[in-house]
Amino acid sequence: ILGGAGLAGLPTLYRSIGLEGVFGGIALLALVALPMHRLFPIGVGPRNAVSAPTRDQFPAIAIPVTAIMVALFLFNAANTGVWVYLERIGVSLGLSPEDSGAILGPGLAAALIGMCGAGILGDRLGHVIPIIAGLIAITLATVALAAFTSPLVFGVASAVFNASITFVVPYFVAFAALLAPSGRAVAAANFLLMAGYSLGALVASYLLHGDSFSRLYFTSIAGFAIALALTALVKRYDIKRLDDDSRAGTAT
Repeated sequence: ILGGAGLAGLPTLYRSIGLEGVFGGIALLALVALPMHRLFPIGVGPRNAVSAPTRDQFPAIAIPVTAIMVALFLFNAANTGVWVYLERIGVSLGLSPEDSGAILGPGLAAALIGMCGAGILGDRLGHVIPIIAGLIAITLATVALAAFTSPLVFGVASAVFNASITFVVPYFVAFAALLAPSGRAVAAANFLLMAGYSLGALVASYLLHGDSFSRLYFTSIAGFAIALALTALVKRYDIKRLDDDSRAGTAT
């Protein structure tokens, strides 16, 4: 019902406050709703079913959770900035809107491949390694969009771009759930997903200069690089934390 109302009302909103106003409003709503994650219950079922972190454990958990949440936000903001303009990018390469749409159609279907790939792989390689692999893939796809004008490269890069998004996001959320079993990090991740989507598109609208997408590409690649660094930091910290826990268990 809300989706249908939104679709019916968006044309009027676009005319009255513009594209920037719509995306800015979505971002504002997401940020206003973010503090509400404290209202979510600690767990499902009996209180002792989920062990919440103690005061002594909280600093060790807060650092990696914060890092992975920031990485998730930057990842979504960076990919949305490019994703919403993929059709215009194709047109800027000399393709007609119809040809650009025909190329992007299969590219969007590649998102299903990324989703299925994450489901099949599961946690066999953990969570961080798939995130890093997906971040590298989407970064290379963005570089290809920026560096080449071939329609073939455009089609392949857009497909890799879409598949990387749906491959990486489940691992971000699952890793947040692993670090913070209370479920509040997962709730916060959903808010940050929406905030990243809306803010990424909003920022991208200010970065465009005519048919030049260079500033948009640079900003997105920088966002992916920071997200990659934060994820790598979490991996090192988490391994250290697990090693410390192992040593503590051995000493006991």
